[in-house]
Amino acid sequence: EELSQSGDVLRIEVFHLAPFPGGLTFPWPASDAQRLRDGRYTELEVELALDCEDHLDDNCPPWDHELNLYLCIEGVSDPPAACHDRRLSVARWVTPYGREAHWFSSNTAAIPLLSSTEAMAGKGTLHLHTWQHYTVSLVFWFRRTSSLLPRSQMPLWLGGPFDLSYNPSHQPVTFELPPATQKVTLSALITGHGWGVDEDNCAEFCDHSHHFSVNGVTTGLTKTHPTAGNQDGCKTKVSFGVVPNQYGTWPFGRAGWCPGQHVDWWEVDVTQWLQEGSNTLTYHAYFNDTDYDPEPGGLEDDLGFPAEIHLASVLTFYSEGQRPEPVELKLNPMNPENSRSSVLFP
Repeated sequence: EELSQSGDVLRIEVFHLAPFPGGLTFPWPASDAQRLRDGRYTELEVELALDCEDHLDDNCPPWDHELNLYLCIEGVSDPPAACHDRRLSVARWVTPYGREAHWFSSNTAAIPLLSSTEAMAGKGTLHLHTWQHYTVSLVFWFRRTSSLLPRSQMPLWLGGPFDLSYNPSHQPVTFELPPATQKVTLSALITGHGWGVDEDNCAEFCDHSHHFSVNGVTTGLTKTHPTAGNQDGCKTKVSFGVVPNQYGTWPFGRAGWCPGQHVDWWEVDVTQWLQEGSNTLTYHAYFNDTDYDPEPGGLEDDLGFPAEIHLASVLTFYSEGQRPEPVELKLNPMNPENSRSSVLFP
């Protein structure tokens, strides 16, 4: 690890040209969690570079794969090398077809996770995971840009198979605001996967929509994917970070992601719709404005698989303060009984 600090910026180098055989772990030091808390940093950008041997395309993995960064927590998640707990998501990318990559992505929603009580107790381990081999460099850039601090976080829903069982498994969530809260942001990583099995080619190539409500308000709380299935949907996003001139089907639009691009946290400031006392959030996902009932058909490709939604969603609570105390995550341990649960807090 290499650390540098200058004024309102803190740079933490996690990996530098590290061999990446499909997974890397690194203990998240309690000292860094403390430094993040004491420094009152309000934004996080993650810089990730994927290099191939001798920088040759022929030595790059040929397919696109989901790549996730988690902060695994002792006593909550599985052991770090086997941890794929979306409740503990820091960032997500999709690797390119046969190319190298270098991205910067905004991941401020992960600051409460990285500076939590558990992290400051030395219980956190970073896990970068995919199924491919690269040489990887990873840097955290923390910045101080506001007096409002992302102080605590409440996990909401996970994803799952996208079919008639999806919406019934995502029940409303009720909560009360932490003391002194001045801003609340709804943040979600939402990507659709699965193709070649059902008639609508979901959930990678269909425009499924995700509908949230806050105390009955739905304005501005719907995420859609209008370029999914479009022949040039990802090709038009090169200026937004998609690696250009890849191989395979990289130009085709996907639902919430593109080959060779970081996945943005979808974020909405919901402060104006919250109230003292009990608040209620709801979430549903639809295709063509209704629950999705897959019809067999499609390409019937041997490589295809059924529709599924990969979702990480949290509420982030902001407040002012000179040196706020760390906040416990309050997550239940993962086990066979609750590992598929949609609402994840006591």
